[in-house]
Amino acid sequence: MQPIYTFNLHHPVVAGCVTLGYYDGTHPSLTAATASDKIFIHSPHKKLSGSSGRICSSDASKEVVMLNLNQTITCIQSGQLDPESERDFLVVGSPRSILVYDVENNMDIFYKEVPEGVKVLTIGRLGKMGKPVVIAGGNCTIVGFDFQGNEVFWTITGDVVCSLALLDFDSDNFNELIVGSTDYDIRVFKDDEIMGELTETEAVTSLTPLQKTCFGYGLSNGTIGVYEKLQRLWRIKSKNKAITVFNYDIDGDGLDELIIGWSNGKVDGRNCRTGEVVFKDNFSSAVAGIVAGDYRLNGGRDLICCSVTGEVRGYQTNKVLRAPGRRVNYGHDAVRELFSKKQNLLLELSNYKESSNQAAEVVKAKIPMQTKLQCVVALNEKDLEKPHIDVTLFTNNDTVIRAVLVFCEGIFQGESHVLHPRDWELTRSVTVPITPVSNIPVDLHIKALIGQIDSTNFHLFELSRQLPRFAMLQLLKGKHEKPKSYSTFIVKERIQRIILWVNQNFLLQTEVTLAGLELELFFKALPTNKLVVFCVGSDNKITIFCDNMGLVGEITQSLANFLNVNDLEARAEFPNVEEKMKMLMHNMVELNEVRLQLSTDMASCLDSIRSHVIRIEDARIIEDVEGVLKWTTALATCNSDILKSYKVRNNNHEDLVKSLKQINKCIEQSSKLRVGKPQARLVELCRAAVKNNNVPAILRIFKTGIN
Repeated sequence: MQPIYTFNLHHPVVAGCVTLGYYDGTHPSLTAATASDKIFIHSPHKKLSGSSGRICSSDASKEVVMLNLNQTITCIQSGQLDPESERDFLVVGSPRSILVYDVENNMDIFYKEVPEGVKVLTIGRLGKMGKPVVIAGGNCTIVGFDFQGNEVFWTITGDVVCSLALLDFDSDNFNELIVGSTDYDIRVFKDDEIMGELTETEAVTSLTPLQKTCFGYGLSNGTIGVYEKLQRLWRIKSKNKAITVFNYDIDGDGLDELIIGWSNGKVDGRNCRTGEVVFKDNFSSAVAGIVAGDYRLNGGRDLICCSVTGEVRGYQTNKVLRAPGRRVNYGHDAVRELFSKKQNLLLELSNYKESSNQAAEVVKAKIPMQTKLQCVVALNEKDLEKPHIDVTLFTNNDTVIRAVLVFCEGIFQGESHVLHPRDWELTRSVTVPITPVSNIPVDLHIKALIGQIDSTNFHLFELSRQLPRFAMLQLLKGKHEKPKSYSTFIVKERIQRIILWVNQNFLLQTEVTLAGLELELFFKALPTNKLVVFCVGSDNKITIFCDNMGLVGEITQSLANFLNVNDLEARAEFPNVEEKMKMLMHNMVELNEVRLQLSTDMASCLDSIRSHVIRIEDARIIEDVEGVLKWTTALATCNSDILKSYKVRNNNHEDLVKSLKQINKCIEQSSKLRVGKPQARLVELCRAAVKNNNVPAILRIFKTGIN
């Protein structure tokens, strides 16, 4: 497909920092950040004022103005924030703050310091909030502000937030917040409660809403795909990185396609249900961003793609392909599938014909009719340095396994692993070591070449296995000393259902059975060598003993999800986490005191600089050479001092961000010990306690879930 227009902005563009805003409510303006931490605004239909405030004119084009913010830019976004206006506002995120700017009137709306930093932004209506909000994701935190700059939303997530999207996930006519983070998780927040969680294989760098309950995603390893609620529809992996994903109806069927901009300059559009490519184009450099809007003022909505070199191309919906609202021709998929089967059958027939010409090889390639490929999965704890899971494949006769290909997400680099024994090592069995990096279910798809030991032609066998979520927890025999840390809660469920959950989520040689009225199981977490004790009493009271609060939270969430528990209170004792929180809060107080002192010193130094500049100018006017030299030397000393103070302040800020991140991580792990409203309440109470530096309250909330 050819673009309907193309032009060059003559400015380099930062990847991921592109947006389109209607700053006067009528005329669209393409906005992007440059490598020099400035923002340029391309407005072809209306000339913007460039004589005052933060805005200045650009030498490259009369249609472009520059916005100078004097701070590092991490992300930008535009959208309607004022409920009484149709104008868009520009929102700029930085490592320490968020700025909402009125481009039309060349003025700040509000500026807020955000200690956790701002990595990504989105604007829209969240939940039952009646007014639009700007939502900022940072180091483990998500903050929402209204038009007046009031904080109206705050919650935490597992790691650094790198993508956000608003979507009516549960079809209740209210938007939920979808969050992607660097801990490979996609979380769905309904208000401040987590209503769904998905685990991917890499950091989730981009998200976009699609029609109804579907959303597209992109990972840092080049994977893209689409989910419908919590069910993945499709995924593909590329050697290039997906810079951005966007939603746009490119083929005129009334349904949005997933538009992807790649690091190699490729742009393609894929059917959101099947992943089929319906549109593609190529830039000479990496794609920086994709937006959509009425850029020609003809009442349509164009797809606009921008590269990092400033090249811009516009595309429009192809209205010839299908009438609006109609679905893809169902026969098309069937024909494509039949054609694929035909090609496979022709290839198989060709192989048979080739083999029939080599009678001797046919005899060698024959294997017994009842040949089967069997699989045994077991924990291997003998390797103390790197415990793992052994997947052993073997045949039921004298045939040998020539090669094994294992497909698995998130385990192997490139998602596949090939094992090819040497000729003198061929046997009827092969063992593949697997080390899961996190506690998630893992699907293994295995292909094995099986034949006679002296054959050059082999038969292909396939099988699939799923590793349970807690496969790296080994069930121990006998009783052991319980750890001091624990979490306890009550579930109104039969103990047989809990045993069913254990058998499905742990890698066991024999299934667990109930010998009495109570259940007590001892596990060893092989990656950390920590002991985990799972106890169920006759009164439905469950206690999990373990010094790793994160692991206890994962077990609690898995069990609650299996039993369909919506709300769960818990009491917890984790002395190691309590000591860590005391230390972190103490460090945060000290760092804040140092920050305030540094700010005072810098303000004093700035006053001295202003005074020295005035004295230098006075000395110059009266031709006092000695005075000029004296105050110039003093000015240089002040300048050196302020540079040193800035470096110290910058290091102080980095240490403060690290402390806040660890504090938020502890709060997030503690919240995972609860489910539903108690989980959201704990986060809210801890937020207030951290603001007030109330350490006893934080520890009390960690233990009981209430203040």
